[in-house]
Amino acid sequence: MRVVFFGTPEFAVPALRALVGEGFDVAAVVTQPDAPQGRSRSKLIPPPVKVAAEAEDLTVFQPEKPTDGAFLLRLRDLKPDIGVVVAYGHILKPELLELPRRGMVNVSGRSFAATTPPGSRSSGSMPAWIPVRFCTRSRTPSRRT
Repeated sequence: MRVVFFGTPEFAVPALRALVGEGFDVAAVVTQPDAPQGRSRSKLIPPPVKVAAEAEDLTVFQPEKPTDGAFLLRLRDLKPDIGVVVAYGHILKPELLELPRRGMVNVSGRSFAATTPPGSRSSGSMPAWIPVRFCTRSRTPSRRT
């Protein structure tokens, strides 16, 4: 299965490594652009996901905006089966959500406190489960007058 992975921070790295380790065909990794850091903001620091992807010799895309037409064409040419989103940092628009033929899934770590049932955490601080959602185009019900 051809996968396009979207992620940026350290939190997303284990998910990327798991996909690669399980033998998925990770066609590309999409992450935020390198960020300026330091007092003079002159040194560019790559996101942790980029570092991990390059260590696995994966193709990395770093669009300023995921709505860029050239970026969308490059992604479409990869013909992904599925997209996996883990803390990417942008709200994905319908034209991007509809690219993978089997859709996109979002692995969310943001809402553990609100969604983790009592007693489901292991003895450490790591959660025992992670919420996963299919990304879909929001549909506003039509109003009848």
